[in-house]
Amino acid sequence: MKHWLLYGLLTLGCVLLVSCASNTSDADLQSDSDSDSTQLDGAGCAPILQIYPTSFTFTKATPSNPETKQFRIQNSGNCPLVVYNVELAQSGQGYTLERDFDPGAEVPATDSEEAPDLRFKLSYHPSTDGAEDTATVTIYSNDAESPLELTANAQVGACELDLSYASQVSGFLDFSGSSGPKVVTVANPNDTNVVLLGVMIPEDPKGVEYSTEICLLKGQGRAQCNLSVPISIAPLAKIEITVTQIGNTGLEKAGLTLVTDCPGHTSTVVPIRSVLPPPCLEAAPGNIAEPMLQSFFTPNGLKRHVVIYNCGPTPLKVTSTQLSSDQGASPWTLAFDPNAALPIGAYGVRAYVLELNPGILEPQSGQFTLELNGELKLTYPLQLLAPNSDLLPVANAGEFEDFLGMKVDKPFNLDGSASIAGTNGINELGYLWYLLEKPAGSKVILNGPPGLAKKTVVPDLAGDYVFGLQVQEKAGQKLFSMPDPLIVVVSE
Repeated sequence: MKHWLLYGLLTLGCVLLVSCASNTSDADLQSDSDSDSTQLDGAGCAPILQIYPTSFTFTKATPSNPETKQFRIQNSGNCPLVVYNVELAQSGQGYTLERDFDPGAEVPATDSEEAPDLRFKLSYHPSTDGAEDTATVTIYSNDAESPLELTANAQVGACELDLSYASQVSGFLDFSGSSGPKVVTVANPNDTNVVLLGVMIPEDPKGVEYSTEICLLKGQGRAQCNLSVPISIAPLAKIEITVTQIGNTGLEKAGLTLVTDCPGHTSTVVPIRSVLPPPCLEAAPGNIAEPMLQSFFTPNGLKRHVVIYNCGPTPLKVTSTQLSSDQGASPWTLAFDPNAALPIGAYGVRAYVLELNPGILEPQSGQFTLELNGELKLTYPLQLLAPNSDLLPVANAGEFEDFLGMKVDKPFNLDGSASIAGTNGINELGYLWYLLEKPAGSKVILNGPPGLAKKTVVPDLAGDYVFGLQVQEKAGQKLFSMPDPLIVVVSE
């Protein structure tokens, strides 16, 4: 018996603890914003809240000299961001919050480096020397991850580094506009030496996508390059870190990470926006080079799948879909898909369900055409056959219980041999397997011509994989059965 699973989406508020800060003023705001950024990813048409700087740690506040930080709320998404409120809750005393905008203010979506923003100030005035009070700043918005909770704290004796780079207003070390090297200048504003212990891009541990070079600055030029960590940076001294993108696979998420011996702030991350490669497209049934003819007939051939695979990191935007008939009005329709307007994300998959309209019997031919990213076109040939009274095979993709305990990177075999023959038998090379759904980020693709009943799959990520199977007649018109789905849950 097939199991139909109901999946729920659990949305969690994001609680972010960040550390190490600078003093007040717009100048300090600029240097703080260089350090790193908090980004909440969205998909399709969605606002994405970003806040600069991300350091909510107060290091210089005293009873006689309070410390104030100014923060900017920006929108890196492609829909307007509405900020409903910014609230302060604290354990202990000493924090005050001041908004420079009214609740419900809007930040438009923009690609400009001079991005508009909303601002608020957070001040800390300790009652005693050495106090280490904490507070929580909560930002309510229409971002999918709202509310965003940020923890402010005080750390006496903490230190920091000031970072600056050309695209700092955007919050990214940005290779998307030009692929040339990017330079991050690192300055030590502290009264004591800071030791740089590591410079790395954790998402690229073998240095395939990016290379880094460290140079010591002296005056207006570079005094020494190709330095290796650890490096002791004297007060007011500066170094330059040059980052070059050398690969072209386009890591979805990466960040330049600096590790120091600063108490309370040992790690600083500068997010990287990569140059993405050209779009990559595959399809099933068949493949992009040979899309398989899809046959419809009554009463047993009323529904077919066409599956689009994004085989790369560059999103695929479906700019148009069209069902047409060579004889006039199309007898086919697309089943409703709530995600149809959203791009197919990196290594994503989208299954289209083509259905034959009821009451149409006249044989005819047509096409299902998709246009992606405004330039890629894929056309599946369609045909409506005369009513067929033969009993078709009944596909059996397997049972949910047969695939319990599947693990990442461990192969398993799909097996359609339990399918039931119809009037004209089953073609032993007529088992058509394809993949309908998979975990986000999985690179598994299942397509190509029909073949044997068994198909080996190696899952690369934990999550739910949904497979489809159609079985072909051995004789007669060699028609395919209706599709049969199978859900396989894979764990780490």
